[in-house]
Amino acid sequence: PDALTYWVRCGRKDNVNISKSNDFAGEFRAWWNKLNPKWRLRVGGRLAIGGEGSWASMAVPGTNGFVNVIAGLLAYRAVVEEEEWLA
Repeated sequence: PDALTYWVRCGRKDNVNISKSNDFAGEFRAWWNKLNPKWRLRVGGRLAIGGEGSWASMAVPGTNGFVNVIAGLLAYRAVVEEEEWLA
């Protein structure tokens, strides 16, 4: 997502700067679904909670690696409603 890219380019200072008015939630959901293994996807784009298969697609390269994923999840939680977060 653009907000995460900008945050990393700025040296990861402060929090990821997002607002409910931008499309961060949609961008993050698309990125998150792409990052997750195909066997976790189900109808409607939501992820299956259980299952078996390789987690290799979750190996995020780069200096920040999985830290970007965690920061993205925190930012995503800040902009979505409770029902969407729990889905």
